[in-house]
Amino acid sequence: MAWLATLLIVAGAACSGPAPATNAAIEVDHPVALADVPLLIRVTGLGRDQRVTIEADTHDSSDRELLGFATFRADARGVIDLATAQPYGGSYRQPEGMGLLWSMVATDGSPPLFRPRPTQDVSITVRDGGGRTLAARIVKRVYQPAGVTTQYLFVAQDGFFGHYFAPAASATRRPAVLLMGGAEGGLGEYLDVAAGLLAAHGFPALTVGYFGLQGLPNELANLPLEYFVRALTWLRGQPGVDPSHVFAYGDSRGSEAALLLGAFRPDLVHGVVALSPSNVVHCSFPDCSGPAWTLNGAPLPYTSQFDGPAPTDQPAAVIPVEKIAGPVLLVCGQGDFIWPSCPQAQAVDQRLSGHGDPYPHELLSYPGADHDVGWLTPDQPDTVIADARGKADAWPRLLALLGGV
Repeated sequence: MAWLATLLIVAGAACSGPAPATNAAIEVDHPVALADVPLLIRVTGLGRDQRVTIEADTHDSSDRELLGFATFRADARGVIDLATAQPYGGSYRQPEGMGLLWSMVATDGSPPLFRPRPTQDVSITVRDGGGRTLAARIVKRVYQPAGVTTQYLFVAQDGFFGHYFAPAASATRRPAVLLMGGAEGGLGEYLDVAAGLLAAHGFPALTVGYFGLQGLPNELANLPLEYFVRALTWLRGQPGVDPSHVFAYGDSRGSEAALLLGAFRPDLVHGVVALSPSNVVHCSFPDCSGPAWTLNGAPLPYTSQFDGPAPTDQPAAVIPVEKIAGPVLLVCGQGDFIWPSCPQAQAVDQRLSGHGDPYPHELLSYPGADHDVGWLTPDQPDTVIADARGKADAWPRLLALLGGV
């Protein structure tokens, strides 16, 4: 990756200053932790004002190398605290405690499509201006802890395509989550990452693909909501699941399915998480000539307009979110370049308020964040700063919502 190699050379050349310290050390408050736990990382034992490069390096389950790095100047005590220290160049440019991790990119230049191992080792290394290693240590980011199991489900035998993440056995039934991705189709790795971590926190989670997979339609067109009902029914019947507290979680076009399920099947769905959402039903994709969703064999009204929350071609395409019998969490980025998810999220929020919604609903709107803030798991590689900040704020709010029902 030419640009990355160039930055490393420049960063190394810039690291001038006092003689290298011989007692540098890397302090991490959680050297082994779930992958959604933020870390406090400090480097101590440096010289006063010494400049160094700090790197985070890992290899995912595809054995692709990912690297994040930045240069810093130690304070008067010879300390660099990543939460407050100003980077002087690298893969991110503002003080960020987890910047080394979420700014990592694949060194071969390919899109990350990060596929973590159940426990992902990340090497933290401190180097001086000559490239010499002053300190190094491994931190472990746990994506699937002991006790969490995965079950693969297929259309031919189960009626839907999905991955089920079950928490460690517990005597207490817990709220469960059905997760659906967007117009990318298939079953995105990012959904499995989120579901695995939800299970790690004790919440059974089922990711479902609904087109672009074996046994499913090739496109997002004429998809029956009854397909998701099969998945919901299966999820509700699993050991450890509280069938009275099942959430539908949808990102982008998946938010339409999540909100529709909440509105039309309140007997099965008791809360909705809508990420980078729409408040209306849009047309099929990629061909916009027909319906995306059907219910009871009939197409749901849809709009071909993607520019706002109040379609003029089909006003009936607005989703009747006031029928949702449970809490609603909305997350959007104000810099969304795919569609106006924040105005659409605001329309959901306002409609709920206008109908005297008796359940809690919350809108989290993040300045500068884009569509990918809906890929909600925090501190994952190849994330822009505004999205990283939004995810770090929204994810614990989701956990608190699930834990509070």
